[in-house]
Amino acid sequence: MKNNTSSRVFFVLQPPRKNAFVSARAEIAGKIFRKLKSYAEKFYAAGRAAKQPLHMEDKKPNLLKRLYNWTISWAEKPQGFWALAILSFAESSFFPIPPDVLLIPLVFGAPKKWWRIAAVCTAASVLGGVFGWCIGHAAWGATQSFFFDYIPGFTHENFEFVEQSYQNNAFLAIFGAALTPIPYKIFTIAAGVCNVPIATLVLASLVGRGGRFFAVALIVRIVGPKARDFIDKYFNILASAFFVLLVLGFVAVKYLMK
Repeated sequence: MKNNTSSRVFFVLQPPRKNAFVSARAEIAGKIFRKLKSYAEKFYAAGRAAKQPLHMEDKKPNLLKRLYNWTISWAEKPQGFWALAILSFAESSFFPIPPDVLLIPLVFGAPKKWWRIAAVCTAASVLGGVFGWCIGHAAWGATQSFFFDYIPGFTHENFEFVEQSYQNNAFLAIFGAALTPIPYKIFTIAAGVCNVPIATLVLASLVGRGGRFFAVALIVRIVGPKARDFIDKYFNILASAFFVLLVLGFVAVKYLMK
């Protein structure tokens, strides 16, 4: 009985060689999905925690909460439009708070301008991605310790994961980071370090960032104030699921064309 059981387990773990390509790609897709799920959960938890009222004894909220609250405060100021552009630019290379945090209340305040707000957010984010590429390409040796020590999400493990992703498909990796809650800044800087063509970075970022910000702004425009809870709970999960399905679709097409 032991021998039979072990042979069955071996069969499950070692599929036939003719399916090795599909298995390898499926394993990569699985790793990407688990990574996306992990980042989505962390992002959602941080966002929810930052919006919780502080207890009387919490006189000094942590840095992430203060940055989150400071970012939202710009939605009530006349300079909110410019603040969104600066935030979107900075988030693509070093700032830890995603621009969605400011994008949503700005669209609430001016729903008819939703497409302009999304366009500014997209353009500034892509320009920030180019700046991140320049950091990685020209100044990584002098700045890497700062990013690994102080920028949330920047770890040696994540950076190595991005480098491996670029070896498979740089465009798809950047597009996935631009669309989903994966820290986009890691991919922009790593693109410069790995000498990914800047045209690839710009095109993938335009499609991914534009798809994300225009989708968020349009949902807010159509649904109204109720959209905030929906976006907080489901948007990152849906975007991640969409990206995973897209990756599996590319894998299937490539396999069928062989």
